[in-house]
Amino acid sequence: MDLASSLIGLGFVLAVIIPIVWSSIAQKNKKSKSLNNFLKLAEQQQLKITVSDVWSDIHFIGLDSEAKKLFYLKKQENDEQSVLINLLDIVSCKVVNIGRTVKTSNGSSKVIDRLELKFTYSNAKIPEKTIEFYHIDKNAAFGSELLLIEKWENLIKMTMKKKGSVAG
Repeated sequence: MDLASSLIGLGFVLAVIIPIVWSSIAQKNKKSKSLNNFLKLAEQQQLKITVSDVWSDIHFIGLDSEAKKLFYLKKQENDEQSVLINLLDIVSCKVVNIGRTVKTSNGSSKVIDRLELKFTYSNAKIPEKTIEFYHIDKNAAFGSELLLIEKWENLIKMTMKKKGSVAG
C-alpha cells in the first residue's frame, strides 16, 4: 500500500504540475519571441533600444537613450500601430488617467477606463500624440499598467532633462 499509494500520488502531482510548467515555458518563449520582433522593428528605425517593456502581450515600448527616441508598438491580430517620438521635439509628457467613480456597497471607488501617455511638441503646429497603456474595452484585465505608465513617464522626463547632451 505504501509504495502503490506513493506512486499514484506522485502520478497525480506530475499530471497537474507538468501542464502548468509547460504552459509557463511556452508563454515565456512567446513573450521573448514577440520582444525580439519588436527589437528588430526598432532596428529598422535605426534605434538601439536600451530600456523596454511588454505588457498584455500586445503592447511594446522601448527607449533609445542615446538618440532620445521612444518607440511604441501595439500589435493585435488585424491591427498594428507604431509610434516613434523624438523626445528632443517634446516639451511635456504626462499621464492621462481617464476614469469614473462607481458606487459600491462600501461607498465608492474609482474605475480606470483608459491610461495614456500624452506628448506635447515644442512646435504648437504639431498635434499632441498619445500612447495607450490600457483601455477597458480592449484589455482583458487591469494589471500593472498604472505602475508601468508612471515608470515610463519618469523615464521619459529624465531623458528629456538631458536634451542638451545629444549632438543634433
